Formats: sequence, structure tokens, C-alpha cells
Amino acid sequence: MDTTVQRQPKREQRLAQLRATLRSLAAQERALGTVGEGPAYTYNRICKVSCDLVWKAWSTPALLAQWYGPGVHTMIHAFDLRPGGLWLSEMRWNGRSDFSRITFEEVEAGARLTWLHQSSDAEWRALPSAVMPDWPQRLRSTLTLAEHGRGTMLQLVQEPVDASAAERACFAQMRAGLDSGWSRGFDHMEQLLTRRT
Repeated sequence: MDTTVQRQPKREQRLAQLRATLRSLAAQERALGTVGEGPAYTYNRICKVSCDLVWKAWSTPALLAQWYGPGVHTMIHAFDLRPGGLWLSEMRWNGRSDFSRITFEEVEAGARLTWLHQSSDAEWRALPSAVMPDWPQRLRSTLTLAEHGRGTMLQLVQEPVDASAAERACFAQMRAGLDSGWSRGFDHMEQLLTRRT
């Protein structure tokens, strides 16, 4: 009896169930309209690499700089992965730089990472985004990872913090476009990690 043939449909059924669950959770969040202060953005993905490797891609500055911000040159000036620790990041493109001051709030190795993202100047002082003035000055991001067979189920939730009505409106308007950027970034991350295995 060929057990490979029997296992494949079960694996596909399980994947379909997990995808349906992720879609349902995302739909529930969209229906609520907010998570915390909202509006929230949620990105779900099943990665084809292990949870350990995905965590390394987020927790190792040399790896993170290679995939975070596709299409730009990312420089990590500081990276202290602990609650209260700072991640100081610069993205360069077309002779311009965009600086970010990121403060880690929760760090659960291999499972969860929460950070507060703020645009900053080159001295790492928080300020409104130079690229989009009504973009939220503070944005909380929560990354959750879970083993999924040989891969990883990943969820990223982002929401404005202490945002003005204009900032919440700007974020709500731009949410749909966030999928493209995160998808490209995670595609690049998976390709990078696949080459390393």
C-alpha cells in the first residue's frame, strides 16, 4: 500500500483547514474594525521554513537587514532584543534615508515579538514621518509564530497607538497596500532562509 498517496490528501486537507481558520480570524478582525485603538492591519502567512529559522530572520540583525524593507538598503544601527531594548533602523533608497526608532515591548523567543515603531530623525528622536505626515507617529506591531508541520504559521498585527483622527484615517486608507510590502518582504525572507538550509 502506498502511504504517500494517502498522506498527501490529509496534509492538503489540514492546510485548507488552517487557511480557512486564518481567513476567518482576519474577517472577524476586519468586521470589528479595530484591535486595541485600531484600525488594525492583520497579515497571515504560512511559511515553508521552520519556526526556528523565521525567528532567526527576525532576531539576527545581519539576517534582518537582508530582507526587511525589500527594494531598499536596510542598515541596523542598534538591536537590543529584550523588552525595553531598541532597534534603530535606517532604510536608504534613491539618495534618501528613512529612520525608525523601534522599542521592543514583548519578546518570547521563537513565538512572539511586539514592538512600538516610530519614525525618527538621524539622531533617533521620534518625529512625524517625512514620507507621509499623517502616518501614525506610533505603531504597535505584534508578530506571532507557530509551528505548522515543517513550516511556520505567521501572523503580523499592526495598529496605531495614541493616534489622532487624521493618523487613524491615514492608516485605515493605507492598510490595503500593506499586504504588498509585507508579502514581498516575507517572500524575500523565505528565499533567503531556503538558501541557508
